[in-house]
Formats: sequence, structure tokens, C-alpha cells
Amino acid sequence: MVGNLDEWVAEWVPLSTACATWGGLSDDLMCLFGASTSSVSPGALLRGGDFRSHTAAGPLAVVGSGGPFNSRAFIGFRCAR
Repeated sequence: MVGNLDEWVAEWVPLSTACATWGGLSDDLMCLFGASTSSVSPGALLRGGDFRSHTAAGPLAVVGSGGPFNSRAFIGFRCAR
């Protein structure tokens, strides 16, 4: 799951507003804190990290601060069954 793009996965959370650490378990990015009270859309989870994440990319990297309608050059998904 680590590569050039963040991977959209089929998981949803309340839209996150902050990032934190894994508490010494990992240096991977983790943005799942602070649920937004003003957003009407959920947070669509991105996993793995992208080329901009450098050392914060990894198998535990997860971001829930983007809505399902975000479109960026560094977001993708896997086509597999």
C-alpha cells in the first residue's frame, strides 16, 4: 500500500481535523483526530502515503481529513478483485 499515491479505501470516518502520532509505534502519518462539527460530508480514508509524505508514508499511514469529492494528482485507488 505504499507508493506514489495515497490510496482511497472503502472506509469512512467523521471528517478529521487534526493529526497525531502513533505513540512510538510508528513514524507513519496518522490524521484521525478531532471530528469536524461543521462538515456535512464524511472523511474518506486515504492509506499508504504518497510521494510528498517522504518518511511519513508507510503501511500504517492513514488520513481522514479529506472529503469524498476531493480530486488531487496524488490520490488513486487499486483496481483489483
